[in-house]
Amino acid sequence: MIPSRVFLRIAATLGFALFLSVPGWAEEYRQTSTFLVDLFPRGRVEIEARVGDIRIEAWEKSFVEVEAHKVVRAGSQEKAEKRFTRVKVHVNSDDETVRIHTQYPGRRPWRPLRGDSKLSVDFHIKMPSQASLHLSSVDGDVIIEGIGGHQQIKVTYGSVEVTVPSRARLRKLHASTYIGFVLNNLSGESGTGILRRTSFWNPGGSQDVHIRVRLGGVMVHSAVW
Repeated sequence: MIPSRVFLRIAATLGFALFLSVPGWAEEYRQTSTFLVDLFPRGRVEIEARVGDIRIEAWEKSFVEVEAHKVVRAGSQEKAEKRFTRVKVHVNSDDETVRIHTQYPGRRPWRPLRGDSKLSVDFHIKMPSQASLHLSSVDGDVIIEGIGGHQQIKVTYGSVEVTVPSRARLRKLHASTYIGFVLNNLSGESGTGILRRTSFWNPGGSQDVHIRVRLGGVMVHSAVW
């Protein structure tokens, strides 16, 4: 077990990728922070994110590892460093719950989305395999692999791909998208359009998974049939 307080290692990775083939385009800069937090094996992870992709993997350890990759687009490293300070990543915990959320600058009512396209946070998270997961994201793709606890996923814009550990251990699945597609390999259902839904019921299982997407797709697989 690691100490219960949160450790932060700012890996000052101001590495920049030059997508710059046309003069005057902004460059992409990244800064990575890593957090290690104790969690009971059957605890709970809560994530509240705004913009960025999220990847979550299961492991057999009694703590959570969070890699937060801030991504900004700016004309210079100096401007990028200023933009990094505008978005905060908060990780709080007790032994039973780990809470992760991003804090962005306040929005102006007349331009609510201004600046979001230049500030995003990608997450790579490893958590105990039997812990439960509650996740809410505004804009970004989500991939979840091997989590055996209950899952409640809500994404406004983006796609969600979930691989459950075992079809036999899954009790209930309900997934929907307002506009987009669903692909349920557990039951063979698939479809594209408006108000697409898919479900699965197994009274002998123990895991519940609920996924709701407003605009995007839902894919559900099983690692073991």
